[in-house]
Amino acid sequence: MKKKSFAILLAAALLLYLLPGMAPEAKAETIRDKCRFCNTTADHEITRFERFNDDYHYVIYICSHCGNGSYALFKGNPISLHSGGTETPTCTTGKTCTRCGTQYGKLGHDWGAWQSRGNNSEHFRTCQRDGCDAVETVGCSGDSRATCIELGICTTCGGRYYGAHAFLAPPNWDSDAENHWLSCTVCRKAKTQVGAHYFVQGTVSSCLKSAATCVSPPVYYTNCAYCYHKGTDTYLSTWERPDPNNHDLVHHDAKAPTCTETGWEEYDACQREGCTYTTKVELPALKHKLVHHDAKAPTCTENGWEEYDTCSRCDYTTKVELLALKHDLVHHDAKAPTCTETGWNEYDACQREGCDYTTKVEIPAPG
Repeated sequence: MKKKSFAILLAAALLLYLLPGMAPEAKAETIRDKCRFCNTTADHEITRFERFNDDYHYVIYICSHCGNGSYALFKGNPISLHSGGTETPTCTTGKTCTRCGTQYGKLGHDWGAWQSRGNNSEHFRTCQRDGCDAVETVGCSGDSRATCIELGICTTCGGRYYGAHAFLAPPNWDSDAENHWLSCTVCRKAKTQVGAHYFVQGTVSSCLKSAATCVSPPVYYTNCAYCYHKGTDTYLSTWERPDPNNHDLVHHDAKAPTCTETGWEEYDACQREGCTYTTKVELPALKHKLVHHDAKAPTCTENGWEEYDTCSRCDYTTKVELLALKHDLVHHDAKAPTCTETGWNEYDACQREGCDYTTKVEIPAPG
């Protein structure tokens, strides 16, 4: 009896051990398609599903021939349609697809009529479906007469509304010392795209401080890279050359040439340091207009000179004076006057020919 019971227990244990291996394996889901890699049409093993849109999902599979992974959308096959899920769809939620996990079948809102919000700007509508409190707000529109300062009539809700501001596109900027912006072309008050200036060296003609000169390129103020507002810093242009014709001229009067010095007609000359521009044309010196003079011998009391030349235009001369010779005196003794002849005291007289110098003083005859 004991042996029989043991045999039964052993058989039962062996059966329990073999049952799992004897159960049939679940068959993998497949899809028939042409592989894009090996062009083989066959049943391929599906590995997963991925969302395509609110209605479909991709089928991801492994090719049974080449082993490459691929995907396909089968719009004529229910396998690509979302399915399953137990949720109750609402306006914004749906069922959850049991294949790809995407929500599908959302009801969408059941919108009511548009109503003016009464703010001269917008209208709104509400969802009529029970349990949904969705509200959609949109700006009024439709009347071409409406501007940001003049009311129009909305063609959707019938309410009165102001139109939007009208902004020009860049580069139609307005600016102050710190910022730039685009102004409404209608009201001129509203601003958009307000931003701080970004100053660069832009060589904008409106920011020219001083034009190029004969010795220097032009000097510019920095400018905003966006609106070209003029800054306060300056810089010397490095890609423009000096202007050889822009001189700082000073007028000079004419000067007549002399015998020894050049002259010039009236002219202009640039006074900038480093510039040599001038219209000056020199007139050569005239040289002397000589007159010849004969020599004159000196006398006892007057200077003389050798022959010489003088200029009739100036004070040029080659005259060299010879000093006066002074008297060549001879002493004479005194002579007393007589009854019939004059006399004189002692005296000196020059013996040089042509000189009548004397200190002689005659004493008349007494008679």
